[in-house]
Amino acid sequence: KGNGYKKIAKMLNIPRDTIGSIIRKFKAKGTVETLPGHGRKKMLTSTAVSYLKRKVEK
Repeated sequence: KGNGYKKIAKMLNIPRDTIGSIIRKFKAKGTVETLPGHGRKKMLTSTAVSYLKRKVEK
């Protein structure tokens, strides 16, 4: 604590806005990792994928 966004950005050589985004995310979620649930949902079940693999390998 004690370093401003500008100083941290300069030390790490990344944009100041990125520092702000990371800190906001950490304060809101308690982590900076990408949490599960982001991105497109799977269209095929694991059973369907297995079936397709068997068909393609023939």
